[in-house]
Amino acid sequence: MNIVLLGAPGTGKGTQAHFIAELFRIPIISPGDILRHEIKNRTKLGMIAKNFVKSGKLVPDNVIVDMIKKRVENKNAKSGFVLDGFPRNLSQAKALEEMLESIGKSIDKAIYFDMEEKKIVARLSGRRVCIDCGETYHLQNNPPIKDNICDKCGGHLYQREDDKPKIIEERLGTYNRNTAPIIDYYSKKDYFLAVNADDNIESIRNNLRREFIP
Repeated sequence: MNIVLLGAPGTGKGTQAHFIAELFRIPIISPGDILRHEIKNRTKLGMIAKNFVKSGKLVPDNVIVDMIKKRVENKNAKSGFVLDGFPRNLSQAKALEEMLESIGKSIDKAIYFDMEEKKIVARLSGRRVCIDCGETYHLQNNPPIKDNICDKCGGHLYQREDDKPKIIEERLGTYNRNTAPIIDYYSKKDYFLAVNADDNIESIRNNLRREFIP
């Protein structure tokens, strides 16, 4: 089962990626993790990517796609994979499809985690982090016992700059501009599935389980 996950930050697709991976006993493939692995191990692709990273440039799509190709051909991905964090634009979506076709594979399911932007902002902006130990809380979902005080070490809790509503809205604006064409592209495929990411975690899992195992 080869699965692509789509959705903005804060929609919970990372949580569901682990559920799907466990359900099918397949690996989660994250381009960011692959990139760091290739650079750390000084592979040919890693050294090409490192030159772009060092110069402050984005790693070209073809390099990332080649890294993903190398990863999905690994024996532990023989039964499939969950791809989280790619594609991020339409050209990447088409390049991914072409690459998979070249090695006799295809996407079995593209799952889009759909949520209203205002709810994403509320979810992400509720995060608080301990300034001393780094413990993470959420004002609604996992609040500290005492306001703004870490349960673990008593440190002060603060809101990270990128968790502030204005910054989140800017990030979502960029995300939406890039990904709207992807959602439109995949929505025309018979393997596309949209889920309501505003449901609770267990409801989403049950819906996915019914989709995969009728």
